[in-house]
Amino acid sequence: MNRIPASKWKSLSREQGAVPGAVRYRRIGTLTLTGGAAMAIAAALVAYPYAPHFPLGIQILGHLLIPVGAAAFKLGYVIRLAAQESGRPRGPLARAMFGAA
Repeated sequence: MNRIPASKWKSLSREQGAVPGAVRYRRIGTLTLTGGAAMAIAAALVAYPYAPHFPLGIQILGHLLIPVGAAAFKLGYVIRLAAQESGRPRGPLARAMFGAA
């Protein structure tokens, strides 16, 4: 039996077990994950290798933003995983169409 690709899941109805907002939440998770990674990298660059080029207040802010960026990265990863898991179809019809998950 051929499986339907994940890109078609958003077109499935609720009776078939798909969660309609999964695509939106996955996008939000990806943006949060990317933003957190960018924030942590930028903060680490300001705090360590380019520290002599910045005033002390900006260096302190860089040190404080490193764990904030890491937390945003982790939160985005969890949101993305939850959206991916909730976007999978469930129920007997979905199992028949997509195979057991």
